[in-house]
Amino acid sequence: MHMLPYSKRTLSHKEWKIARLISKGLNNDDIAPKVGTTTDVVKNYMRVLYDKTGLSTRLEVALWFVGITEERGMNREAYNASITNDKKRERAARAS
Repeated sequence: MHMLPYSKRTLSHKEWKIARLISKGLNNDDIAPKVGTTTDVVKNYMRVLYDKTGLSTRLEVALWFVGITEERGMNREAYNASITNDKKRERAARAS
């Protein structure tokens, strides 16, 4: 999971993925099949994302995501690797 600058709470893998897709300009209808859920569930994830980050608009989320990945010097490969590692850690935590 990724720590947020606005909060001590963290984003889940799916919330992080939704933030990435928002930064690419996708709307909820386009995001839903990419994360394997419905548009209504994406809307719920958006509410949680806004709550956890302290942000209130899609534009703020997109700018935050781009800023956080640039700040960490993450290119696409580094981002994908970090997400893969996060998923492995989440699975290991659930298994124990």
